[in-house]
Amino acid sequence: MLPVLSDKYYLGGVPPGFTTGTTKAPGADHAFLGCVKGLQISGTSYDPLDSTTHFGIETSCDSTIVKAGFFGEGYVEFPSFPLKKRANFGFVFRTMQPDCLLLLSAYPSRIHDDYDSKDTFGNYSVFLSEGRLHLWMDAGTGRVELVSNGTLNDGEYHVLAMVKQGRHVELRIDDKLQMSRTLQSSLVNMPGESGGLYIGGVPYDPAFTSLAKVFDGLKGVVANVVFNNQTLSFGQALNFTDVQMGRTGPAMGSQGLYTALMKTEPIGRSFKAAPEGCHRVGSYSYEPNAFKYGDKPQSYSVVTVPARNIWQRNFHIEFDFRTYYPNGILFVALGTKDKAKHFIMLALKDGVLKLTVRGRKRDQLLLAPKLNDGQWHRVALSSVKKKATLSVQIGSSHSSAQLKLPKKLNAANTLHVGGLPDEVPILPRELQPRPEAFKGCLRKFVVNNNTQDLARPGRHLHVGQCFPRIERGSYFPGDAYAIYKRNFNVGKFVEIELEVRTSEMNGLLLSVADQINGFPALSLEISNGNIILSVDNGDGNPVRLSTALPSKYTLCDNRWHNISALYEDHQMALRVNEFPPSLLLPHGTAGFGRVNTKAPLYIGGLPDAASSGTLLMRENFKGCIRNIVIRNERKDWTDMDDLHNVLLSECLAVN
Repeated sequence: MLPVLSDKYYLGGVPPGFTTGTTKAPGADHAFLGCVKGLQISGTSYDPLDSTTHFGIETSCDSTIVKAGFFGEGYVEFPSFPLKKRANFGFVFRTMQPDCLLLLSAYPSRIHDDYDSKDTFGNYSVFLSEGRLHLWMDAGTGRVELVSNGTLNDGEYHVLAMVKQGRHVELRIDDKLQMSRTLQSSLVNMPGESGGLYIGGVPYDPAFTSLAKVFDGLKGVVANVVFNNQTLSFGQALNFTDVQMGRTGPAMGSQGLYTALMKTEPIGRSFKAAPEGCHRVGSYSYEPNAFKYGDKPQSYSVVTVPARNIWQRNFHIEFDFRTYYPNGILFVALGTKDKAKHFIMLALKDGVLKLTVRGRKRDQLLLAPKLNDGQWHRVALSSVKKKATLSVQIGSSHSSAQLKLPKKLNAANTLHVGGLPDEVPILPRELQPRPEAFKGCLRKFVVNNNTQDLARPGRHLHVGQCFPRIERGSYFPGDAYAIYKRNFNVGKFVEIELEVRTSEMNGLLLSVADQINGFPALSLEISNGNIILSVDNGDGNPVRLSTALPSKYTLCDNRWHNISALYEDHQMALRVNEFPPSLLLPHGTAGFGRVNTKAPLYIGGLPDAASSGTLLMRENFKGCIRNIVIRNERKDWTDMDDLHNVLLSECLAVN
């Protein structure tokens, strides 16, 4: 039976948010990629561009498909290209895999019978191994191997170019020369129209086993493939399997960058359009390839340097960091089994860089400028002939100091970045109690010219993402809360002070309530643009005090506001900024009485099982909070009893 087309119908795809009460056809979630012509509906020619609603349709139809997305199991095969005296090829790619095959050109076993023993088989391959790009080429008389200077599995686009003149071969990455080698013969034969050029992976073939070091299928994209200055269309493929032609493959880099890292509400939802009258906050992206540490206990990355005895040789480590906290491990390499006491550690101590080296004896170096200012700083630690230089870039100024390394420093080639796991084989006595973990952001971590992936699967724990620019304050994305104290008693008196910044008209600021009955209880919240202080001393009849602000949009302007609240036996008081305070006195001679809570004091939100107490609405706070003072005690977030999805010192700067 044909469907009734009296209602709306869609051609080529469906719009975002499309829903239907019937079962979707297979593929309805994937828009059509290609060309359509001669469209007729009920015998009448129809031009899609005449529709009142259309998106992403072009008037011309280019048959050249210049990119393909790979998901680790597929490949594309083309006719192959011999590399004559003067030849070149290149392509654009991106991936986050450290090991994968990008391209291989050779003679498949299926065509070997077409040749005899006098024929010379050439081959060439391009692959990533431990993040570095390798180009192998053999004219049949001996292989040459070219390697990139640094790692390229960062999820960003890179351009590979191979240029061959005679026997001389050059490898360039992103227009920079990486290496050159000389072949023993100037001609690299290929089977031509019979195939043999594979991109993104290869089918199993015994003839290929020695032609590359890595055969893992690509998870990423290859685009703009060029041979001898001619663009190769993926539409010319001889065959392919498990490849998305014309698409960009899995999200990565600044688009995806391991979405599993962030357990909080997605930023697109956190910064939804504000109500009318509030300050509208646009959408924001994360800082590409920057990683956040310290929002949860045991937050660290593990980096293993391939070189053996790295600390006995010349080495160079550099990275950017940003924090408001004065203390924390930037990286540490612990000792080997034979030399458990040895280690090297770079950390922040009271806001300054501190390098500690423990070989036969302990040496340390301090670099004076205070760096816990929330700005990015570039740090470099290099060693040449056992003389270590620690330097930092602060704006246009540069500061450095030197330390002579011990003759033998038997620290392992594994670096723990940002902190240490709870369980390490041997923790030197000098690192007990263990140093504070780093609380802030790191990016561009480079060891000996190789960019390290700090979010490599299985090699990190509790690492998040970073906003581009920040200011002091911790961010609550809407599913976060802090427990100030698990057993908090309001009693006869409590004074609260804090600063908030939000674009929302509602949000929980503080709440404490008996976990069984819901009262006694006390809460402080933003409700319809006003601050409400509510107290229930145990009789189930809460007393409420509200501010009288100039407008219900006063607080949701995404600026910082100072809020003070006071509860004591003979009065309740509220004040916002410099506006006149609101006061409430008890009726008659009796006071408000004691509020014997002895329950968790929550800040910014509630877990599902917690009582709502005196709250008017159970809506978590979305925005930034800082400078919390309760009973004249200022407590840092890290000193509170528990944190859930609070982004420490990661308040997005919007001005």
